[in-house]
Amino acid sequence: MKSKGIILTFFISLFIIKNVIAQKDEVKSKYIIVSFELKKQKPKITQVFHWIVATDSVEDRITFDIYPLYIEEPTDYNLNRCINGDTVTVFSAAGEFMFSDEYKTQLNELITIIDSRKIKVQKTTLKWAKGIRGKEKVSVYITPISGIFCHCLQIHKNYKVEFKGLVYMPVSSFSFDDKFWNTKSAKIVKYADYSLVEFTGHLPSISHWRSLCRVKSRMQVFK
Repeated sequence: MKSKGIILTFFISLFIIKNVIAQKDEVKSKYIIVSFELKKQKPKITQVFHWIVATDSVEDRITFDIYPLYIEEPTDYNLNRCINGDTVTVFSAAGEFMFSDEYKTQLNELITIIDSRKIKVQKTTLKWAKGIRGKEKVSVYITPISGIFCHCLQIHKNYKVEFKGLVYMPVSSFSFDDKFWNTKSAKIVKYADYSLVEFTGHLPSISHWRSLCRVKSRMQVFK
């Protein structure tokens, strides 16, 4: 009975993801992927955090809104909930990573585009008091993308306060936006100040009020 349950769950998950891939009739939208590459000395590791910007939200504006983009972290359960507009908890144990080969291929294509077509726009060095964590170097990269993404509210916990913040997940049909760098929006994102964005914590906009690059998370505080 247990093995049958596992098989049934497997086919249900594949059905969900196949439905996700089948959304070919949806209109592709243009986005800007903002990748924060954090190089630490203690321990000596490199971490990458992806955020996303709707390209049409940048036009003729001094500030623009960016949101967390989860590419490899979501389970099939969270992806399905995001597509349906439900709240998610990305780092929970709910669901599995049982995606179809087609969906995995599309994710790999997205990652390849980001890694091969990104352009560095900012580099900063963080120095910690008394050298507790050593110097940390942060490089910010921009990659213009066309594709289908879903977005939903993620539940966060920060100390004793819980809040919901808007997050994005990739769905399908990804390609490089080769016309972006000739637009006015390109100059805005290229010279924006990303140094005050708390990219590792995905905190609400109140934590980023001094930055030209503003995070709008649709924060909702609740108990």
